[in-house]
Amino acid sequence: MRLANKTPPITGGNSGIGLATVRLFVAEGARVAVTGRNQATLAADADHDGHRRRPAGVQ
Repeated sequence: MRLANKTPPITGGNSGIGLATVRLFVAEGARVAVTGRNQATLAADADHDGHRRRPAGVQ
C-alpha cells in the first residue's frame, strides 16, 4: 500500500473528482482528512469506509 500511514487533506470531497480521490486514496490505505460544503454528505459517505476518513465540513 503506497499510501499506508499517510493522511492527505482533500477538499471538495462531497462529490465528483474530490469524492473519487477520497475513495481511491482510502483504497490505497490512506486515512484522509476531507472537507466539503455539506457535512451530512461527508458523514454519510465516511460511514462506508470504516472510519478511515475524518470529515471536516466547512460553512
